Amino acid sequence: MWTGPGDRAKICLARRLTDLLSHDGCITGHLGPDITDHDIPPDFTSLGTALPLLIVVDYAKTRLRLLRRLKPACTPSRHRVRLLLLARSDGEWRTDSTLREADAPTRRPVKEAQPIELTPLIPRSRPAQDRRTAFTDAAGDLARLLPRVQIVPDHDWSALAAALQPPEDLSHPRYDNALTLQPAALVTLLQHGPEPADASQIREQDGIALPALIAAATPAQQAQIITVLACAFAAHYNTGRTNRSEHLLRTLDTALDTTPLTHQAIRSATAALPHPSHITAPLALRLTSSLAQANQQLAHDNPAAFEPDLAAALSNL
Repeated sequence: MWTGPGDRAKICLARRLTDLLSHDGCITGHLGPDITDHDIPPDFTSLGTALPLLIVVDYAKTRLRLLRRLKPACTPSRHRVRLLLLARSDGEWRTDSTLREADAPTRRPVKEAQPIELTPLIPRSRPAQDRRTAFTDAAGDLARLLPRVQIVPDHDWSALAAALQPPEDLSHPRYDNALTLQPAALVTLLQHGPEPADASQIREQDGIALPALIAAATPAQQAQIITVLACAFAAHYNTGRTNRSEHLLRTLDTALDTTPLTHQAIRSATAALPHPSHITAPLALRLTSSLAQANQQLAHDNPAAFEPDLAAALSNL
């Protein structure tokens, strides 16, 4: 069981784990976020498999009735079955009366699960130099990408990144999240470049720069761009900055209208996408639809090679 606040990207990490295990002979899936404790439970008999199985259950604290029904459906397997529970916190909910009514094989793994708290990327208890190093590393990585963006002027961005001074308030709690620290490195880098702009101007240029950045990126970099921005949507939304979150989502949506992603990028981004909450659901639907369409076309052209990919794309219950 993994616990942590909404900005710890628990589901993003879980999707990365399921993606890795799915390529290592394991059947993986996520209990659909639209299935609640109050709905008629789905038919879990389809989970019967001759292979190791991992099921991720987000918002486990509010889905105890579903856990009661899910666990028995997994037990007939002759192979190892894992349930990864995600919750904002541990507590009495794991001994809730709803769960106590379940049979012992269902109660035991939930009650005995060892919670692992996902802490900030760089806790404030660590030496201040650790955050400064992370900021410098982020600026250096971004500097290597800036020459790919057509509207960015030619400059020795790597040399600038190496000499860049981190913000004085880097110890502030908002930098606990990598999704705040890394954009801050980008803004600082651009502000010290040959054509400095203030933060508001940089935000206004997002819609112009993003399509060029996506077009110039490799498939792996495209997936990283989508994943990081999706996490940023959720981070802004969870901290009450809904206008900024919706603006970023519209900007990305517009960029994808003119700059299609590669099949590999769609596949990787879909697997690593954060939980499709209210703010990220449109992007999740778009990527899932694009992946299905791409897989259908590939399977039509070469059924033997790509039909398994088409089946694997239907990973959410």
